[in-house]
Amino acid sequence: MTSTSSDDSFEGELGDPFVVSVHFIADKGEAVKLRDLFQPLLEWIDPEFKLFNIVERTEPNGVNNHKLTNGDISESTPSLAILLFLQEELLIGRLRMAQQYLAKPPWRFHHSVNPNGHFSLCPPNHQDYYFNSNEMPLWGIRQVHYGKEHLRFQIFCSETNWNDMVEFYSLILGKSPDERKADFCYYTVFSQPNVDVQLSLKRLPGKTNPRTLNSTILQFKVREVGSLVPLLPNTCCPISKRRWQTTDYDGNRLLLQLTKHSRRVIEPVVQSRPRTRTESLLNQQHPGWFV
Repeated sequence: MTSTSSDDSFEGELGDPFVVSVHFIADKGEAVKLRDLFQPLLEWIDPEFKLFNIVERTEPNGVNNHKLTNGDISESTPSLAILLFLQEELLIGRLRMAQQYLAKPPWRFHHSVNPNGHFSLCPPNHQDYYFNSNEMPLWGIRQVHYGKEHLRFQIFCSETNWNDMVEFYSLILGKSPDERKADFCYYTVFSQPNVDVQLSLKRLPGKTNPRTLNSTILQFKVREVGSLVPLLPNTCCPISKRRWQTTDYDGNRLLLQLTKHSRRVIEPVVQSRPRTRTESLLNQQHPGWFV
């Protein structure tokens, strides 16, 4: 895929591949390792994607990113998953390689979902999720039998906030879901003939609540913030001239980035609280590590 800088403005309804991107915040000295870990997965969907920005925190966040018992895993679902939907035909070898890659350390199995509730005769379609850290999203490989390949950012939602979450992200994206079911919906945010980038929401069953991630933040491009702020459920604070931070109904932090050609740039006001380390980190002018 060929694309312009991630700071460029919208190029039409589905022409900007950076409408949704993700920031990973690694511990000091760990950014290169994290980039190297993700690189093989992202090469298989498209080596040109620059949607994954990795920065380093200057101080530990006080979270143990590696010690999680099996009991904790079964009772705790991270709020974000990154899914790669790959073709089964000419590139089935790539599909198997990706699945084998996630099955090896440092990746760890998290959980599996049977989409139909029945035995599946197509093993590559088993919905297995893997993770490498408590504060990073789940990853999964899915098989595409026909049509386009997809890169999907999937947000897990609580049942209590399900309808509000759909309305929230429809507001942020400025569009309705392309498809909506009782417990799932998705939005196509970028499209080319052979590949799509999607944002999806998945409702968790019963009283299962997603776990917010301190080291992973989704970023959304918006044309303006002024009209959004009164409609958002939680405080929306500027961390720079073109970047604002807020939270959704489940408590997930997200960034709103004004495009270069937005009609109006709102000057940040004096904040009533000290800026957090994460906000300061994301506001730094740095090249970042792009995968």
